[in-house]
Amino acid sequence: MRTGILNPAIPFEPSFESCIQTHPKRTPPTTTVHGAGIRPRAIDPPGASSRYHHVANARLDAWKARAHSAAVKDAYHQTVFLVLDDGKSWPREFAVLTACNPDGTLIGDDENARRTEALRRQLEARGLVLGRVDGCSPDLVHREPGFAARLTVEDAVVLGRWFQQEAVFFVRGDEVLLVPCDGAVPVSLGSWQKRAITTRGIAR
Repeated sequence: MRTGILNPAIPFEPSFESCIQTHPKRTPPTTTVHGAGIRPRAIDPPGASSRYHHVANARLDAWKARAHSAAVKDAYHQTVFLVLDDGKSWPREFAVLTACNPDGTLIGDDENARRTEALRRQLEARGLVLGRVDGCSPDLVHREPGFAARLTVEDAVVLGRWFQQEAVFFVRGDEVLLVPCDGAVPVSLGSWQKRAITTRGIAR
């Protein structure tokens, strides 16, 4: 087993949890529906109406969860990278991480700022920060502060999970990989140079 930069024996700082607010994932309730959900013509027994409402609400929650998941996935696939610390020497492999909007849920600017500061401290304490790299929508309207870090893909996923991220980005050569934090198969997003926005380019 490779000795990772994020060795479990090196705990995160005790004050870390006070810097962020936990946002547990919401799992839509599961309901077994008999008879394909067809309402009987006969008079309903007591409580039947509330059960039908429960089934309808469960289906609506499940639909909303799928729609949210699809929107988050699309946003990740469309991400471009605003490189603020350009002109530096970059390694062949590095990770790009953010701590914003845990579990794909939009939160306030103040809380995102606290989470970003917590991520910066964790990376700087280990000497891993390569530079500031923000993840943005193609039109730059949506922007999440982040960092390029000298991490392996395994350690990047560990840190992404810690900060409740759906996925992290990993650059290998000129290829950008979208690496889900749930263990799913990474997806290639193509060329880093084509997705990196910078005035002076990135020195290799």
